[in-house]
Amino acid sequence: MASTEQTRFIGFPPPLLGGRPQRLPVLGCEPGQWLALDKPADVLTERHRWYPGMPALVPALNAQAEAGKPELEPYGVTEARHVYILEPEISGVLLLALSDERLQQLREAYGSGQMRFRFGFLAQWRGGPEERSSQLPVAVHNTEARALISHQSGKKCRTRFRLVERLGDYAWWEASATYLRPHQIRLHAAELGLPAVGDALYGGPEPICLSMLKRDYRQRGIERPLYDGLCLHLEGLEANLPGQAIRLEAGLPKGLAVLRRRLLMHA
Repeated sequence: MASTEQTRFIGFPPPLLGGRPQRLPVLGCEPGQWLALDKPADVLTERHRWYPGMPALVPALNAQAEAGKPELEPYGVTEARHVYILEPEISGVLLLALSDERLQQLREAYGSGQMRFRFGFLAQWRGGPEERSSQLPVAVHNTEARALISHQSGKKCRTRFRLVERLGDYAWWEASATYLRPHQIRLHAAELGLPAVGDALYGGPEPICLSMLKRDYRQRGIERPLYDGLCLHLEGLEANLPGQAIRLEAGLPKGLAVLRRRLLMHA
């Protein structure tokens, strides 16, 4: 696998990914063939009718390539295309194809179960087995921006869950899958009684504030959550191609990493 020992970044000036500039870490690259970026939350992979007006990463990257941005030359980016869709609420590994040949290989690997996605997420600890799984079929709702379990129209999928760490009243879980249906991880987690913190759509606990952890906390002004978003992150991806194995890792977003450390301190 071609990759960088020292983290490199690709910059996105406003308004490409929102109202402020962003620098996304490059997680790995085979120049002219594929590129992996650490996608932030609140950014789409591609434009979608569920999220009108929200910035999308692939069109933003291609706009810079079309403009001849020198920063993209080492990666051989002329046109990037997604291999899979990562929901806007979820941060983490996003793998993009840079050539027709690689796009076909990567999508074939994805469709045939030759990729393994490893998510990390935070949920309330309610006891129960440390390893769980769900194979409930997932369907997209006809009129609302959400998914649902449907044994009539749902598509097959499977998610495995493993307890990684107890954090007082919360716990850090790993969720793994070989294919991603819309909202699959979130919906399966909720069905197993493990809705992610910050996932109001599927009954998840509210974002965590420091006052919820410290008994002697003295509030000054308006208190903000330690991480004001969905506590779900695509930490790792493994993909097997003919003659090549791709292994990618994305560290937690700063705010989510701080929240996890705080929970450990006050556990």
